[in-house]
Amino acid sequence: MQLNAIVRRIRARVQRAQANAYLDRAGVLEESGDLAGAASLTLHAAKLEEARAQFAIGRMLEHGRGIQRDDAEAAKWFTRAAELGHREAACALGRKLCLGEGVAADTTLGSRWLRRAAEAGSPHGQRLLGQLLRDGHGVPVDMSESVFWFRRAAEQHEPVACHMLGIAYENGTGVQQDVQQAFLWQRRAAEHGLALGQYNLARQYAGGVGTPVDEEAATLWFSRAAEQGDSDSQFNLARRYLRGQGTMAEAGKAQHWMNKAAEQGHALAKAYLAGMYADGTGVDVDFATSIELLDEASTLRPEVERVRLSVVQRRLHARGPRSRRWP
Repeated sequence: MQLNAIVRRIRARVQRAQANAYLDRAGVLEESGDLAGAASLTLHAAKLEEARAQFAIGRMLEHGRGIQRDDAEAAKWFTRAAELGHREAACALGRKLCLGEGVAADTTLGSRWLRRAAEAGSPHGQRLLGQLLRDGHGVPVDMSESVFWFRRAAEQHEPVACHMLGIAYENGTGVQQDVQQAFLWQRRAAEHGLALGQYNLARQYAGGVGTPVDEEAATLWFSRAAEQGDSDSQFNLARRYLRGQGTMAEAGKAQHWMNKAAEQGHALAKAYLAGMYADGTGVDVDFATSIELLDEASTLRPEVERVRLSVVQRRLHARGPRSRRWP
């Protein structure tokens, strides 16, 4: 019995050394751009029961990086790594179970894996568990525990968790309302580069939520989120260029950002852009484009219809009185 145990330990050490050698070589190949070679060596390491390699090949399969994308196969490798105690694999498996990616959707089982990942210290797992507890997916709603996990993740600099903790403080959900804390956590999310955090920080600067009003700072953070493609920020930035709010008034930049937001289906941006085409603000007057944009906007948001009628009236006024032509 003792001899068998010694043999098993030696075999495990040899396998671990082989797996680490495969992973080291895979890292070199990946840096050189040989993604297929890196995936092949990572798979060899994973088959040697190395949890780190199993998680890595799962990620490669999930994203189709150097290997054919296969969510079901990715879930299998995440499962094997999670069963060996890999916390990020447990998080990835929990997420897949909750979303039904490559496996049958099972939020109850998914929440168990996410809790295991969270308790092991995974910031991503902590944030996802917080979301489940907030929304009641696979677990009963528990706002206090949700905030507990958001805080644990935020303290590890998980950007989305910082944002969600900020929202909880601002709304007083699961924690006593504290707009100063809300501002501080949104600023952390924004500084980590999260567009949603940048948008909310800009909104707080603009409205004086937890901080004195600072129009220039609001414009700065709307700009950063807009550059990342956030349509609400693009819309708000465009309005600031129209009004000269926190920046110089520039009709051309206003049109640029309003158009960016409108292209993403932002109804109010379409309505504003329609008004700009009707008035010739930053663009040539074009009533046909204006009406077309308002038709699209009113489909998305019916209350825009009254703006459409206003533009139609401006169009008729611009044409002047009409009379019947001869004959």
